[in-house]
Amino acid sequence: MKTKFGCNTAYGTCVVSGLVTLKGTIHSLLEQTNQVAGMCKSMMMLIRRLTSVAIRFDAWEETRVQR
Repeated sequence: MKTKFGCNTAYGTCVVSGLVTLKGTIHSLLEQTNQVAGMCKSMMMLIRRLTSVAIRFDAWEETRVQR
């Protein structure tokens, strides 16, 4: 399966496919690339937030069990 845009992260992949039918000028192409980059960035922020919460919870569980 070929995708026009995509970015891989350590945890997940956000890919925008189906944009192959671009009638497009360079301007619209750039616009879509920016949208995808923005989506990937927000995905990464969300993933980072979730993992840091999970790590904190793990540490809290460990200290609670040790007591």
